[in-house]
Amino acid sequence: MNMFEIGFFHPGKSMNRYLGIWYKKISTGTVVWVANRETPITYLRHAQT
Repeated sequence: MNMFEIGFFHPGKSMNRYLGIWYKKISTGTVVWVANRETPITYLRHAQT
């Protein structure tokens, strides 16, 4: 069915990165789960979103 996607995202203009799951077919990027909400990744040298 492929209803969800998982990956890194950054809300708005934030430099923080989060690992989350969101609905694949909703264009607004509705995140439904975040793994590191309390401790965001502040520097990603090798990973891109």
